[in-house]
Parts: sequence; C-alpha cells; structure tokens
Amino acid sequence: MKRLLKSAFVKNTAILLIGTASAQAIQVLGAFALARMYNPEEFAVFSFFTACTSIILSFSSLRFELAVALPKSSEEAEQLVALSLRMLLRILGLVVLGIVLVFAGQSVLSYKIPSAILLVPVFTFFAGFTQILNYWSTRNGTFARNALSKISVAAVTVGTSLLWGFISEDPIGLIYGAILGQIIGWIIIGSNYSKLAIQAWKNLSNHDAKLLWKSYNKFPTYNAPNALVDNLQQYGIVFLLGIFFASEISSYYFQSLRILAAPLALIGASIYQVFYPKAAQIFHDTKNIRGYVVKIYAVLFAIGFPIFAILFLFTENIFVFLLGETWRMTAVYAHILIPFIFFNFLISPVSAVTAVVHKQHQSFAFSLVGLALKIVSILIGGFMNDPILGFTLFSASGMGIMLAGMLWYWYIAKERETFNDLG
Repeated sequence: MKRLLKSAFVKNTAILLIGTASAQAIQVLGAFALARMYNPEEFAVFSFFTACTSIILSFSSLRFELAVALPKSSEEAEQLVALSLRMLLRILGLVVLGIVLVFAGQSVLSYKIPSAILLVPVFTFFAGFTQILNYWSTRNGTFARNALSKISVAAVTVGTSLLWGFISEDPIGLIYGAILGQIIGWIIIGSNYSKLAIQAWKNLSNHDAKLLWKSYNKFPTYNAPNALVDNLQQYGIVFLLGIFFASEISSYYFQSLRILAAPLALIGASIYQVFYPKAAQIFHDTKNIRGYVVKIYAVLFAIGFPIFAILFLFTENIFVFLLGETWRMTAVYAHILIPFIFFNFLISPVSAVTAVVHKQHQSFAFSLVGLALKIVSILIGGFMNDPILGFTLFSASGMGIMLAGMLWYWYIAKERETFNDLG
C-alpha cells in the first residue's frame, strides 16, 4: 500500500483530480455569485454562447487530440498534434462561414441571433488549442501544468465576470470573462508547447496527414459524431428553448444543469476511470462482467440516491438559497430534471462497457434515439406553449432511454455463445 501511494500513477491522478475538482468548485461558487448579479433574461445570452461553444468544441479537432497519447514515437505524437490543430483551424473556418450565413439569413428566423455569436470563434480557437495541448501535456507527464491551467481558467473566468459585474451591468462581461479565462489557460499550458505545435503544423505534409487519418480514422468516424450528439443532447436544447419560449427559460435550464450535473460529473468521471480498465481486464479473462456492472450500479445508487433525494425534496429551498429569489423558477425546472439527471448519473460511468465489448455503433444509435426524443419533447412543449410540459416529457423520455441503456449494458456485458460454441 505504501508503494502504491508513492507511485507516480497515484500522484499524477491526484494532481489532475485536485485540479479538476478545484476548477469545478470555483465555477460552481462563481455561478452562485453571478446569479445574484444577473437576472435570468440577462443570463440567456451567456447560455446561448456556452451552448454554441460547447457543441463546436466537442468536434473542433475531430477528436484527433484523443489519439495524441497513443503513438510510441514522439514524432508521430507531434504530427497528431499538428493534424489536430489543422482540423481546428478548418472547423473554425466553417464556423465563421456559418455565422456569416446565419446573420445574412436571420430575417427568416423566429428570433434575433445574439451578436455575442461573433465572439464564438475567438473562444473556440483558444479553448480548442488548449484542449489539444492538454492531451500533449498529459502524454509528456506535465500533469501539474494541466491542473494549474484548469484552475487558472476557472479563476480568471469567474474573477473577470464578477469584476465586470461590479463595474457594469452589461452581461457581455460573462463572455469576456470566459474568453480571457481560456486565453490565460492557453498561455499556461502552451508556454512550453505552442511554438512546437505551430512548427509541427507547418512541417506536416499532406501525405503524412493522409497516413495519420488512415491510421486513426476511428476518431473522426466514431468518436467525433458521438461527442457531437452527446453535447447536442445537453446544450442543443438551448436553441429550441430560445425559439419557442421566453429567453429566461433557457437560463433556467442552463443553471439547472450547471448546478446539478457538473459537480456529480466529477464523481462519475472518477468511477469511470476505475471501472474501464478493471472491466476490460475481467472481460478479457472471463468474457462476463455482468456481476461487476451490477456492483458499479449499486455503488452509484448508494452514492447518488441520498444526494438526489435531498435535492428533489428541498429543490426550491436549495436553489433560492444558492441563487437568490430572482432565480426561484429555476427550482421548478430543476425539480423536473432531477430524476433524469439521477439516471444519467447511474449510467454514465458504466458506458465504458460498449468500448470493452466493441459495441460503439449500437451505443451511437442509443445516443441518436435519446437526442430525437428530447427534441420531440421540447417541440411538443413549444407547440403547446407549455414549457413545463416540454421539460416533463424531456425528463421522462430521458429516464426511459437511460433505463433501457442500463439494461442493455447489463445484457452485452456477457459474451454470447455462438452456434459453434453450442455445437
């Protein structure tokens, strides 16, 4: 045990965990303070901006940054960094073109596009570049720099937003804070890597890029669409809410997710990191991890149920205390979403089963069905002019797809016997 505690793995994991937890704590505490500076209508622009950037970032480098840690040679890793940067710049070019087209054709849309969308490419460039460098830094073992970057992003973002709120009542300060935070994070993580990344980008030939694409084609083919659908499920709803309902409704939804989902995502991510390699090892040896899957479900239920039960029973008191009286309606929407978020908490760490048993295609189909159900739910609420109905259907359909997913994960966790095995 002493040897384990002194190991580099435990030390590096602890550094990253402390960095991530500290950054999330700053963000959540900052959200409480900012909610008392800005009302839901003012916060709607920031919700729209965050939804845009989160969705674009999910595929901004076509997920090639995830492959940076895989090659044995440092040279190939550098080439993957260069390819990731090349994809980021190309995606940003399409984003800029899309923004121009949206503004040109907004007269046919049912609501005015916020001018803050013009800042989306700026944020996405620095956040996307930092995202690439984070994976390169992880490969090179500079974990402390990763942790410092995450904490700095959160601190600068919240600090700038709060300072702007004291100086001016203009909610654009929320976006300026987010951009400045990403710039600082890029400077910290990129002080050792940015020049090398740019040089690698210049040196990357089209021939080498094609070879890399061929070798790592699963990342743009499967990982990128999966990430896009997952983020559309979480943030794409903001756009539908902006079309059918008053702007503050999207703020209620955004704040609900921010407070309920973000802190618990850290627990889920930690359990995922433990579950994934252990499940792979057990499945390799026995071809049956159903017992382990059930065990993880039980652990997640034991952790999550008391927390979500308290949130469900005292939603209004908790949210009014944390956010202030202006945000009382957030409690109504959070109360509806809590059961869905609880089921999502139960299933997310166990989603690694699909990678263990090579069922990513079917998992993507589940994600598409989930996205379709959520869109239909909000559309029904929108056409009925009843946001409560829309969110209720949203939560119920989400719970249904999560429950089906939990049962499916258990089912595929055991390799089925083939006809030859039976013979």
